[in-house]
Amino acid sequence: MYKITLKDGTVIDNLTMNGNNYVSPTEVDTVIFTRKNLSSIVVNDGEKDETLTNLLFVQETHMQDGYYFILRPMTDTEISTTDIQEALADIYEMSLGGTN
Repeated sequence: MYKITLKDGTVIDNLTMNGNNYVSPTEVDTVIFTRKNLSSIVVNDGEKDETLTNLLFVQETHMQDGYYFILRPMTDTEISTTDIQEALADIYEMSLGGTN
């Protein structure tokens, strides 16, 4: 069995693997898969922990035997683009805060 621990400490356990899909017997609330929570996760395969960084949530699909979801590494371009978007959002929020 696999267990994923997100950056904020949220644990998704009782998982199996099918190819590159994690399979959960219950639906996973995908709102937890934020950029911050996927910036660093720990995957335990039942024997050892592996830390993965800068992941993206791809999709969750309900199949007969469970809920399949995919997390994949971000490309360098995606990381750079996301960092720029976050910096621009911070600047925008600071400028709004300065007008009140």
